[in-house]
Amino acid sequence: MSGYIKYKRGYQTDELQRKYPNAFLLLAQIARRARRTNEPNAEGLSIGEAEIGDYKLAGIKKEQPYRTAKKILERLGLVTFRGTNKGTIAKLISTDIYDINAEPTNEQVNEQTTDNERTDV
Repeated sequence: MSGYIKYKRGYQTDELQRKYPNAFLLLAQIARRARRTNEPNAEGLSIGEAEIGDYKLAGIKKEQPYRTAKKILERLGLVTFRGTNKGTIAKLISTDIYDINAEPTNEQVNEQTTDNERTDV
């Protein structure tokens, strides 16, 4: 898998890195692994999703700090997690710190673009 991720500098990024370094490391791992496209894959992952669980590769030495980091990322609204029989799937739900530069899908948007009614001609 290739592509770029955007790392955004700013107050929220600085606070996360300073106050919760393990959460910052885990978020970086998730952003790096997250799928950018909806191309078929053996894991069945969608855009923004990544398999995680090998916390030592993220730079976290023990399991308890890893669990705490997951809770912090969820509480801050950056990531959601779901367990599967093969491990944990993380989904990036915010681009405040990392933007995975996802490729746009070809899905049709069925949202109303305005609150105003159409005018009669």
